[in-house]
Amino acid sequence: MDDRNIKKGIVKKDYRKIEKHYDCCFNSQFIEHINAFKFMDVMEKYCDRILITITTKPCKRFWDTPDHIRPYTRKAIKRLYQSYNFKPIFSMNLFPTRSFIVIGEKRNPNHTKSDKKKTK
Repeated sequence: MDDRNIKKGIVKKDYRKIEKHYDCCFNSQFIEHINAFKFMDVMEKYCDRILITITTKPCKRFWDTPDHIRPYTRKAIKRLYQSYNFKPIFSMNLFPTRSFIVIGEKRNPNHTKSDKKKTK
């Protein structure tokens, strides 16, 4: 990303190096390139309110990009959010692109999967 386009107060960060809490986390054209479960572990721990994901809709051309790991549908992203304590509150196709957006809100900001493991 060109750093000239980053507005004041916006932090560009490698998700694997996040060590503090944020009210909102945004990722675009990214989740299909990584292990989404590791990413969501981090988001569940450090994203306190809103999580926004934009990704490409599955299609034949998806596999033309060598570093794509897995395609996602809107339904799959919503289920992923729900598995990690985020309630999907909005989703739509982003016409005319081949992408879609899903926005989720943290269900209980003070309770994560790791907390559940500690209490058992």
